[in-house]
Amino acid sequence: MKTDDYKKACEYAGINFDQTSYDKSSALQKKTTKESYAAMVFKVGKQKVSKKKVTVDVEIITTDYLEIMNQAVYDTMKNKKDDAYTYRVFSSIKIEKNKLLNC
Repeated sequence: MKTDDYKKACEYAGINFDQTSYDKSSALQKKTTKESYAAMVFKVGKQKVSKKKVTVDVEIITTDYLEIMNQAVYDTMKNKKDDAYTYRVFSSIKIEKNKLLNC
């Protein structure tokens, strides 16, 4: 996901990647998704290897970017602003949350 190969990431996760929906998604969504995955920090847990299958438990230990985006969108709607405003709010909240994680 950090390399923007969402199709491969979906295959690993066992879900279908919808290229049409991705192509139609807004530039804001693509930008924030890319930033979210690029900043993701995770801890690898239990690993299980069998003949043709590997299972790895992964715990994401960074900020919940979906929650941040929800807050930014809510604030944008409340203030009747545009995507540029949403991105500024998203970035601001992300910085504050990450500061708290690094304390």
